[in-house]
Amino acid sequence: REPAVYRFAAEDPYDGGDPFRGRYLKLRLKTMPFSLPAGQAMPRGPVYAAIAAGKDGLAVATAMSKEPFRDRDCVRTAAVWPQDSKGKTVWYAELPVDSCYLGARLTEQDKLRLRELFRSGGRKCTAMVRLYADGSCEVAAVEINGKNIAELLEGAR
Repeated sequence: REPAVYRFAAEDPYDGGDPFRGRYLKLRLKTMPFSLPAGQAMPRGPVYAAIAAGKDGLAVATAMSKEPFRDRDCVRTAAVWPQDSKGKTVWYAELPVDSCYLGARLTEQDKLRLRELFRSGGRKCTAMVRLYADGSCEVAAVEINGKNIAELLEGAR
């Protein structure tokens, strides 16, 4: 089965330190909330989250399992924890990725431009994440306001 690509909401990749590590950009994906059907318990240990595109185009978790889903796109989560919300338990799944390979080494001017983009208000950061059949994943690209950062850098040159 070919890898599937989904958009995941990302936190601001600029963390006050240097988010650039050679050809990689450090980032954090937002955790995914998930509610279990009544009477179903969360499996213990590592779990796999079935993934689908939500109404807003961002990835959402639709089910959890101890094993990878054979008939649905899924990702092995790095951590899952519960939180009570309005009398209902909501689970939060975290993806096991924290960087994006940029391909080309960034110049100091590129880094300055990206820092400006990360600091600007009103922007939406998303990560295009490739999901493999075994539940592994990798960030294929990062977008700011729907534009790939590689395109944004090219436009600024």
